[in-house]
Amino acid sequence: MYRTGVIVGVIAWLLVIVGGGAALLQRDAQVRWIPSLHFGGVDLVYALRRVAAEADVLLAVDEISPRSGLGDLSFRFFGGEVQAGPLTSALDKMHAQTGGWSYQLDDGILYVRSELPSGIVTHIDEPFLKEAKLHTSLPDLMRWIMRQQANTLIQSVPVLGQPYDRKVTLDIRPGTSPIQALLMYSRAADVGWRLARAGYQVKEEGKKRTFVASAVRLWGKLDRPANLPSFRLERSPIRALASIDMRVNEPLCVFDQSVLGQNRGLLDFDAAIDPGLPVEESLDQLGHRWDGRRRWFLWEREGDRVVVRSRTYLSDPANSLLLDEKLRGGRFEGSLVDLAGWVNHNRLVGSGRALLGGEVLDGLPRAQLDIPEGATVGDALFAFAQATGVGWYYVLLDFAAEIGDEKLPEHTWSGAWISSLIEWNAEPFRHD
Repeated sequence: MYRTGVIVGVIAWLLVIVGGGAALLQRDAQVRWIPSLHFGGVDLVYALRRVAAEADVLLAVDEISPRSGLGDLSFRFFGGEVQAGPLTSALDKMHAQTGGWSYQLDDGILYVRSELPSGIVTHIDEPFLKEAKLHTSLPDLMRWIMRQQANTLIQSVPVLGQPYDRKVTLDIRPGTSPIQALLMYSRAADVGWRLARAGYQVKEEGKKRTFVASAVRLWGKLDRPANLPSFRLERSPIRALASIDMRVNEPLCVFDQSVLGQNRGLLDFDAAIDPGLPVEESLDQLGHRWDGRRRWFLWEREGDRVVVRSRTYLSDPANSLLLDEKLRGGRFEGSLVDLAGWVNHNRLVGSGRALLGGEVLDGLPRAQLDIPEGATVGDALFAFAQATGVGWYYVLLDFAAEIGDEKLPEHTWSGAWISSLIEWNAEPFRHD
């Protein structure tokens, strides 16, 4: 038994060393394995959550918060297949594509930290905590840390559907840092977290500066694909449009824009239901907000399809940049998620824009397409809708990708997120 444990531990170390050196593997002697995963295009944080869940480890993400409010690792794009094998091999492949972060696997916790520098001193890494035995929730732990050093501004932020008030007992040793205390809480509470360090300052009159507090959010394991926004309304304009798409013989191609810096567009807000009328009357009625004074969207027929464009999408002068990019010709076969990945790898001219399709799922409509040389991204998406008879939801992502006065470094991206309307209207795909 002892010899087996030693062999497993040595193998684990060798896997890290051979894998490229992005990791620091400490006491996690068990080799963590994951199945094959295929991403048509996701942000790095999603990919990290999925591989961590498949490896049955808790995930703690430590990153810098730009002005948009998202952590900087969300600005890093990952796409492609992760082969079945050790967790460390998958992480090294992801690191090679995206860069800008490092990881540590220690006693069942995967700790991922952004390498983006920040000029904000928050003392989160400094070993100043006093010895204490605490029976505490995360909010109470944050308050206790700030009492130790007042200029360590850190707050806990509740996330709908995730644990928040779970209390655990912690033995804090003298000289522990807040980061170490957070990792202790994670292990004791069996829950991961995402820390967004304050990445900018709010300047006041004179010489005073107010430091924006870093924020910690708890999250559970993402143990199955989730291509839809985490928060979405059961009754909303996009749900109503998906319902119309399912009952008519022509696809609805819906263009929208993010309003929260994520894949939730304007049309996933407010209450709306499918009127159940013929398509023209339904769209005319649904296009108006409940107050009747403004429109949610405009629509028109373009050949054998119906195209819907939200008010926010139409107001963005850059809304067609990705759609107008030209593609290499070729044969395509697969789902909409696969098409997003194909588009990202077959641009005639490379750019920082990407199309996120999420994770490959079973049961989605599939098509075979012959895409001519010079066709645009928009042409390919419309062709897919025509071939399957099912529409899609295209959400333009507009990030304020700055840390203070600095742009985010290479490997960052902008673009759009796309999903099949079947996912919005069919029970098997309604997951978080």
